[in-house]
Amino acid sequence: MKSFRTTSILLLSLYAAILFEATEVQDSKASAVLPTFTETRAQAPAGEGDVTEPETMNVLDQISQRISEGYVYAANMSHRFTDGFTMEETETSGEVWVGTERYKVRTSDQLISVDGRVSTVFNTRQNKVIISNYFPEEDDFAPSRFIGSYQDRFEISGIEEREGGITRVHLQSIDPFEIITVASLDIDPAGPHLIQMYAEDQTDNIYEISFTNGRFENGIDDVFTISWPDTAEVIDLRE
Repeated sequence: MKSFRTTSILLLSLYAAILFEATEVQDSKASAVLPTFTETRAQAPAGEGDVTEPETMNVLDQISQRISEGYVYAANMSHRFTDGFTMEETETSGEVWVGTERYKVRTSDQLISVDGRVSTVFNTRQNKVIISNYFPEEDDFAPSRFIGSYQDRFEISGIEEREGGITRVHLQSIDPFEIITVASLDIDPAGPHLIQMYAEDQTDNIYEISFTNGRFENGIDDVFTISWPDTAEVIDLRE
């Protein structure tokens, strides 16, 4: 969903979810034990930590299982997008909710909801709503593609134990048409809690997302519903 990035909110598919109880992920912990994601481009980073073959029910699979059971992963997020050509950076912060094949993002000036095959974007500054058909292959964020149902798009290329008990899971695209080519997710297995996510796409754009206050919430239907004033202009592009 290119508008997600070009309107400066870009968000999942960085990524698909994450904890057994509502426990806050501390920023200080993440910054103290994790290197910057620019060290992790492509496959496994050099140096600290050994990359091993995937294990049965690894921390990412535990997260995916919780989502498949009907829970929704919610967190505060800070997102940075780096254009692969110009190297221009765009930063956005807000809240994100991730379910199975659906997600919602709220920032200071936008509400975005993707639920099944429908995308709804409400721009609060313009007081405008755009409803359109959703095409997953065109969505360069889609956090649910990583932490909800990644298995049909990616394979785990390695699992790395980092300092401080953090587990880094490396993903490699198995679909030649998938926008994202490689991704890494840093997870605190104590929850498990998602801490950071890094991804690269086919045009060398870079996506980096930090998560705090991650938690599982009951997956009630209205979690992914957004509303807008009666005065808002509504544009429905669905065929």
